[in-house]
Amino acid sequence: MAGLIIPYSPVNPYQAELIKNLAKLNIDLRVSKRNKRLSVFKNRKVYQKYDFVHLHWTHSFMIGEDRLSSLRKSITFIIDLFLLRIMKVKIIWTVHNLTNHDKRNVKIEKFFLSIIARYLANQIIVHGKSIAVDIKRLYKIPAKKSSKINIIPHGNYKDYYRNQVGKEAARKFLSLDRSDFVYLFLGLIRDYKGVGYLVDQFTKMNLKDAKLLIAGMVLPSNKSAEGSLSPSIEGSENIITSFSYIPDDLLQYYLNAADVVVLPYTSISTSGSLILAMSFNKAVIIPDLGFVSEVIDSKGGIVYDSTRENALEEAMKEIRNKDVHEMGINNGHLMENLYGWKKIAYKTKLVYQKN
Repeated sequence: MAGLIIPYSPVNPYQAELIKNLAKLNIDLRVSKRNKRLSVFKNRKVYQKYDFVHLHWTHSFMIGEDRLSSLRKSITFIIDLFLLRIMKVKIIWTVHNLTNHDKRNVKIEKFFLSIIARYLANQIIVHGKSIAVDIKRLYKIPAKKSSKINIIPHGNYKDYYRNQVGKEAARKFLSLDRSDFVYLFLGLIRDYKGVGYLVDQFTKMNLKDAKLLIAGMVLPSNKSAEGSLSPSIEGSENIITSFSYIPDDLLQYYLNAADVVVLPYTSISTSGSLILAMSFNKAVIIPDLGFVSEVIDSKGGIVYDSTRENALEEAMKEIRNKDVHEMGINNGHLMENLYGWKKIAYKTKLVYQKN
C-alpha cells in the first residue's frame, strides 16, 4: 500500500516518526514538496501511483494575502481534491488545527474545510475526543458521516531528540543558577501562544529565586509579538530570552534546565509542544483548552482555568509546592505507555485500509 503525505514539514518530527513506523507495517509513505498547489490534473500520472493522499496542514493551499486570493486558492484546492476522488485516490485528512493560526480569512477557510470534511475526505484523523466534537460542530459534519472521524493519539518524541544532558550541565550551558526555579516557554512565538500574558503573570509574582526562560523563533507574521514583549522584558534580570530558532540538538539543554514548562496558549486543538515537554519528563502548566485534559492531569502538572484572569499566576505559584520531578516522571511514563508510535502506526494503517 502506497501513500503520499502532503504537505511535508521537515522541521516537525511528527511526520518523520509516522513514516518510519508505518514502513515497518509495509506502508510505503512518500512525501510531497508541494505546499502551495496540488496541480493534480497536470501531475495525474504521479498521483495515480498512490492508493491515498494523506493531508496534514491545509492552510498553505487555502490562505492567501487577502480575501480574493484565499477564495481563489481554496477553490483550486477543492477542485484538485475532487479530481483525486475521481481518480479513486483516497483522501485521508489529519486535522491538526481547526483554522489557521494567524486567523486570516477564517470564514472562507471554514466554509471550504467543511466541504472537505463532509464530501471529499474519505477518512479524518484527530488526536482527541474533544477535537472530534469540535470538527463535527465547526464543519457541520452530519451524524451519518461521523463514522469517518478516527481518534488516534499524537505520538511521543521520546526517541527522536537527544536527551543525554543532565540538569546541572544544561544550566551551566545556559548560564542559569543551580538554585533558581526555572519556568520555560519553548516553541515558535505567535500571538495565540500567550507569551505576553506569561511575561505579565510572571512579573506580578516578583520572585527573586525564579527565572522565566523564553526560547523560540518569532515568525515574520508575528513580529509585533516580539516588539510588544520588549518593554516588559527590558531591565528584568529574571526573564531570559532567545528569540531565534533552537536547533534540535540544543532542545535538550533548554528542557533539561527547566523545572516546569509553561504553555499559556489562548487557543489549542493539538499541541506538539505539550507532547515534547512530557516526552522530556517535564511537569507542565497549561490551560484547559482543546485536547489538553485528555493528555495531562494533576499528576503531571497544573491545568488551569483559561477563563480566569490571574489563573496562570496562581498556577505558577502553586507548582512551587509540588514535586515537579515526580510529575515529570509520571508524564514520561504516560508518553511511553500510551503514546508510542508502534500503536499509533498500526491504528493509522487501519484508517488507510478503510473505504
